[in-house]
Amino acid sequence: MNSTQTPINKPTKTELNFENKKILKLSKDSINYNINLSYNEKLILFEVEKEDKNEFPKKDFKLYLDLEQLTKLDKYFSQFESVSEIPFSFETLLGMKKIDIIYGDKESKIKIINPLNKKEFYISIPLKEKSLKNEIDAIIPYIISLNDKINKMENRINLLEKKVNDLILFNNSKEKKLFPESNIIKLEDEKIILSWFDKKPSKFNLLLDMKKDGDSINTFYQKCGNKAPTILFFKTNSGARFGGYTTQFWPSDGYKKDENSFVFSLNKKEKYKVIKKSTSYAIVGRQDYYQFGSCCFRIYDKCSSTNKNFINKLKNYYDIPDNFGLTDGENKFIISTYEVYQIEF
Repeated sequence: MNSTQTPINKPTKTELNFENKKILKLSKDSINYNINLSYNEKLILFEVEKEDKNEFPKKDFKLYLDLEQLTKLDKYFSQFESVSEIPFSFETLLGMKKIDIIYGDKESKIKIINPLNKKEFYISIPLKEKSLKNEIDAIIPYIISLNDKINKMENRINLLEKKVNDLILFNNSKEKKLFPESNIIKLEDEKIILSWFDKKPSKFNLLLDMKKDGDSINTFYQKCGNKAPTILFFKTNSGARFGGYTTQFWPSDGYKKDENSFVFSLNKKEKYKVIKKSTSYAIVGRQDYYQFGSCCFRIYDKCSSTNKNFINKLKNYYDIPDNFGLTDGENKFIISTYEVYQIEF
């Protein structure tokens, strides 16, 4: 698919506030290129520069695009919720050699191969001359927007203070009511876990405790395979605490659709819903592993003595800005302990 775009003529003041920048380096025909991505949540600025010291004046290619315009280019961008996720995806595609540069006198093109369907599409970046006026126009909105940022920060501080006060009140409780035997879940986690369900759970029945029952995958299927709904809590050797919830029985050799499934990070206190269009592989079970998504994260047999357990960097099946965030940045990990509970509503 070959498409051209119209640059955004008048980006808003907030959109021109680029706090983040990523520089991707690419070589082609013995020429080095920089793909500069300046971005925020709403807007991304593409710049392609040829690293040629003898070239003067230096050609400057720029294009402003938002997520809606990028989605019109290719469905590949529809998996992202905000523009700020895209630069990291580009870095992955660059490592996979799915990005190429087509450099011209009037415009340059970033050629991308969609890894999902292998189709090609292009981001055409027209020549835009740099001037002092353009630089000043970019700075002034940023200064003006500072006041808006301060107001938003004040609102966030007030909200965080309320959450802290709520947690302090909850912490004053003398006993653990929901998970009295847990080696993973802290007292302050319980209120957060309850908030993840539309209908409040009445009881969490412990089905499997790795500390007592071991880490054999056969034990997992024997104790948990015919029970639903279940919620799984994992803790890695480095202290990451994460898990997932499903309303389906765990298959020992197959996969299940589950529109109500979700994964979560206890350390970040965040829940991530399954993506509706990708529910067919919400959970997967095999003879030597089981996983959420295809795959968000995978747990192998003897998970406490193998580092084969891993998390997928690419976002799929669950609505997570950064999959590695579930395990506090770890790609492969060893499980310290895990617990499985059946929920009663």
